[in-house]
Amino acid sequence: MPTGSAAAALMAKFGVVPSRGAYAYLQSSAMGGYGSALVRGVTRAGSGVFEASQWLNSYLHGREPSKADNTAVGERPQEGGVEADEPAEMKAKL
Repeated sequence: MPTGSAAAALMAKFGVVPSRGAYAYLQSSAMGGYGSALVRGVTRAGSGVFEASQWLNSYLHGREPSKADNTAVGERPQEGGVEADEPAEMKAKL
């Protein structure tokens, strides 16, 4: 059994690593080479698919995305029960 990383053991079992193969692309990406663009593109595409599935799920089930401040979408945040952009005179009357 060869010593070293699991990837080295796997490649020792399979033999020669083909150039521009999956292993070569991942190794190149780890070193900032030609594989970086491919791995970055696949990661972005996967993220886009995940975001689209989350949006579709919330759309189909009629739920609004959760907000940290618990304000509904389209509402302005309020401070002390009075809207933040009202004049000072209005605040004094309340």
